[in-house]
Amino acid sequence: MPRTARKKVTETKTGSKRRSGLSTLEQAEKKLKAAQAAFERQKESLRVAREKLRAKRVAAGKRSSKAAWIMVEKTHNAVARNIMALDEAERKLQSVRAAVKIEELKQQVGAAELKAEAKVLELEKKLADRAQKELQSAIDKFELRWRKKRDALDAKKVKAATRAGGAKVKSATKKAESEIRAVERKLAKTLNKPKKSVARPGRPKSAGAVAGKASGSTRRGRPPRAEPVETTTTKRRGRPPKAATAVSTAPKRRGRPPKSANADAPAKRRGRPPKNG
Repeated sequence: MPRTARKKVTETKTGSKRRSGLSTLEQAEKKLKAAQAAFERQKESLRVAREKLRAKRVAAGKRSSKAAWIMVEKTHNAVARNIMALDEAERKLQSVRAAVKIEELKQQVGAAELKAEAKVLELEKKLADRAQKELQSAIDKFELRWRKKRDALDAKKVKAATRAGGAKVKSATKKAESEIRAVERKLAKTLNKPKKSVARPGRPKSAGAVAGKASGSTRRGRPPRAEPVETTTTKRRGRPPKAATAVSTAPKRRGRPPKSANADAPAKRRGRPPKNG
């Protein structure tokens, strides 16, 4: 007996494990099949009981004995019990059918939820792809507008820098031209100075020049020749000496000769001559 009990327990656990592996709808459908089978058996039992009751009534009517009517009463009670059992089986069948219907509806709801989730995921993916494309397009448009504005600002800055650089170059050019003119004026002033005369080596100073120098006169230019001295001892060969010239003590004037002093002559008029009458 204990071994049999263990086997029953083992079979129960195995059955529970197998049932646990089934879904709720499958379990409900299995219960529905069992309830339908039980309802059909109970229905058949009620039919058999009613036929017995009918047969017992016919037999009791023919015999009209108390024992026959007692059998009719028992058979009637059996029919009543079958009716009650059939009603219970029908209720159970209806309950199981409702449970199956509920599970089917739940399954439909779950399937609808899954379908809706799938559609939502698909829509989410589609919207994400579209958003990525629109984002890239928006970025490109923004970059185009930003670069256009930035190029305009940079162009203004470059123009301002060019204007400032031009002003600096103009100022530097003006300053350089002023300095160039100053250097040119200085160079022209240096070049316009009279050239310095270099003493030319020549004959030694004569006695007359020495005498003139001693008398206090300073003669510029070539010194005068010395007065020749006649010698009777030796005859000089070559060109005869020049006659003795008087040594002038007045300094020799350089440049344009002075005009003749004529006070009576009228001053010479320069320019166009006057018209007659």
